[in-house]
Amino acid sequence: MFHTYTVEFSSDGGGTFTVPFYVQSHPSGTINNSTFNQWRVVLSQLRNPDGFLAQVVTDIRFDLYAADNSQGQTRDPFDGINPFTGMDDGYNAANTSPLVWEIDLLGRISPGSLTAMRSGTNVVLSWVTAMTGAVLQATASVAPTNWQDLSPQPPITVTGTTNSAIVPIGAGNQFFRVRY
Repeated sequence: MFHTYTVEFSSDGGGTFTVPFYVQSHPSGTINNSTFNQWRVVLSQLRNPDGFLAQVVTDIRFDLYAADNSQGQTRDPFDGINPFTGMDDGYNAANTSPLVWEIDLLGRISPGSLTAMRSGTNVVLSWVTAMTGAVLQATASVAPTNWQDLSPQPPITVTGTTNSAIVPIGAGNQFFRVRY
């Protein structure tokens, strides 16, 4: 039931990852065995109450580590200095891993801001998001609006997490948005 893991986030399709977040469910030395059976299941939640852990996430990597010494005493997974905490818990490395029943990832998907840049007789629309299935829409006025799907829909090019589409410039004003 003890667990130790790291989690890293990538926003470029797994090319690079953030510095790992290190999680150890209990302080080293905590005992849970047939004599000191306090816990049967432990839940850990990695969250940031002040905001997001990461944004524009395309990949998440978990590394699961051994967590105890097979006698029910939690330890960090390293002999000597733990490279994540910079501390030595004074125990030899853990050698037993817990059963992992479930890993749930909860997040909020949101579209990025749309930018437009003129290129000759076209406008290049671009936005950053990991979402797929975009539909480009346009309206001639923002008050009132009458959003209509572009027809035909321009091809969307995806480079990493940047999406772009080339739209011919028409007569009059056009305002664009992306709908998912």
